[in-house]
Amino acid sequence: MDILKRVAGYAVAFITAIVVYFGIQLFIAGDKLATFTEFRSDEGRFTVLMPGKPKAQNQVLDTPVGKVDMVMFTAGSNKAGCVVAYADYPAQLINTTDPQKTLDGARDGAVKNVNGRLVSETSIYFHGLPARDVRIEIPGKAFVTGRFILASPRFYELLFIAPTDTGREQDISKFFNSFTIDGVK
Repeated sequence: MDILKRVAGYAVAFITAIVVYFGIQLFIAGDKLATFTEFRSDEGRFTVLMPGKPKAQNQVLDTPVGKVDMVMFTAGSNKAGCVVAYADYPAQLINTTDPQKTLDGARDGAVKNVNGRLVSETSIYFHGLPARDVRIEIPGKAFVTGRFILASPRFYELLFIAPTDTGREQDISKFFNSFTIDGVK
């Protein structure tokens, strides 16, 4: 298996585990999602609409290529939650690896880590950058809709988690479509 594919899978698996825990905690309360407001990360070089004020978390991942710094922002209320995370990989590794293999690793890591089932996936381009949309069912618990974007050497992950796979399409679209990366048109 390609090393970057394994590293991407490792990072995504870690993020997905946190988001599942975060998301399950949200399901305890009512069913209304907080108002989406704009959030900007200067360090992350992105802007996105998120439900409520996001909480930041930094994590150092010990991967097969060494330590990788990951930054994650989580927001949500009641029955759904959103996560934006990013990590910077060694440029020489990114530049010598097939982007689709890296995205495969992200998908595989996300599904495996939550004992989930891949419901659907679509290879896309996000403003010319290789990307992947996925829907994962965590049986009996939740559905995760994700978008992985490879903006070499940075890897972005957007996740929307909810207890069902229906009724949140508008929120998912709002979240995904609001995401912009500085300098990417």
